[in-house]
Amino acid sequence: MGSQQKRIVSLESHMIEKARMEDELQEAAEIAKAFLPSQKPIWNDFEIAIFHKPLTENSGDWYAFEESISGRYQHFIMCDITGHGVQAALVVSTCKSILSSYTHSNSEDIEKSTFIIEYMKELNWILFHNGKGFHVSTMLGLTFDRETNLVHYICAGHPAPLLFKHDAARKPIALTSRNNLLGTSLEFTGELKSKRLEERDIIICYTDGLPIGSNVKALNGFAKNILFSKNFKKVPDELVKVIWDSESKRRNKPIDQFDDDISVVSFKKNKGG
Repeated sequence: MGSQQKRIVSLESHMIEKARMEDELQEAAEIAKAFLPSQKPIWNDFEIAIFHKPLTENSGDWYAFEESISGRYQHFIMCDITGHGVQAALVVSTCKSILSSYTHSNSEDIEKSTFIIEYMKELNWILFHNGKGFHVSTMLGLTFDRETNLVHYICAGHPAPLLFKHDAARKPIALTSRNNLLGTSLEFTGELKSKRLEERDIIICYTDGLPIGSNVKALNGFAKNILFSKNFKKVPDELVKVIWDSESKRRNKPIDQFDDDISVVSFKKNKGG
């Protein structure tokens, strides 16, 4: 075979491989899209607002809502999968599959305030067992208890959700709960923490694609001047805009886009809830 023929064969092989990879990435994108909630739930005690912007078609952010049959407990899960593409889609699939298993086969566990912990332990074990430390995810879990007005929360390598009290100060309170990423060790031993919620309090959950930690001054300004004055449905979009503008100034250059997926989910305690 001549050198020209070899180049042609090599080019054809490269094109075939490229087409195969594009097909796999497209499949991964479809999987990731399928596992995002199609719509936010209707929880009478809360208004819910969402912003989600993937960096690519294969988002590594995933979140889900579950409510106990009795209606007492409302659970929220947010994960930020390490990596993108096929690997991220596989981990998202695992997260969703385990949650579906609880919903259909272990629904009694969703009737517990400790459901989030049980879910995290199960997910952690499977990620570690199957991925050997390479399939990892951050996770934030919230459980709202309608009878006590408590929110139980826990973070595993995930940014702490922010609580904004409807008072004169209106300063963000980080609901800090430091635990290791899921999938990095065989056992997960985290514990839930709790905080009481009052009428019009707001909780904002987000993934680390939104660099809030680098723009605390902008966050404080948002809390004082924007958060409680805007239509609540626009809160996540307004937060992203404020942080986007602040980050552009901090870097001293315009930003075309952030470097990661961005997800923001906000909860506002309703009057009488």
